[in-house]
Amino acid sequence: MFSEGQSMTHDDLIQMGLEGKDRALAEYDQILWKIRTGYAAVLYGVFTLVVSLGDSSQWGLSTERAGIVALVLTTGFTISIAALDFSFLCSKYRVVQAKEELVKLALLLASGTSLDNWTGTPLLTLLYNSGEGQAKVHWEGRPSRWPITLLYLGTWGPICLAIIIMVADKLH
Repeated sequence: MFSEGQSMTHDDLIQMGLEGKDRALAEYDQILWKIRTGYAAVLYGVFTLVVSLGDSSQWGLSTERAGIVALVLTTGFTISIAALDFSFLCSKYRVVQAKEELVKLALLLASGTSLDNWTGTPLLTLLYNSGEGQAKVHWEGRPSRWPITLLYLGTWGPICLAIIIMVADKLH
């Protein structure tokens, strides 16, 4: 891209940073959807296993124990995957925030203002791998966390309720 001896400008660095942030955002989106679809597939697979565990003649587990095992597996799996999802979502939003600041900086420089007048995050910090950084996610102006929360609660709750109903039915 650059020949030997040719120096990079701030504009070049910002452009490369924006392109890198775009690639990172696409990767985070792919990861998040893999987590979410994998969660649904595994969770309903666990439910199928639980139904078979309810047949104590095959597994040697009492109905009560099979229900407890199912509730523990379902709850633990849901909590761990939701935490993983939220962690990647935070990383994605850190990249979004850095990209937004890079755009503001690019506009400032395009207007003829000097980099010395920039009062935001230092350019060097904005060019780092922001998804892995420790910057605080500013949730205002971001999509709500409720849809993701409801995804996990909305799958965990009915599965647990179905397990409880199955156990109660077997006991009567």
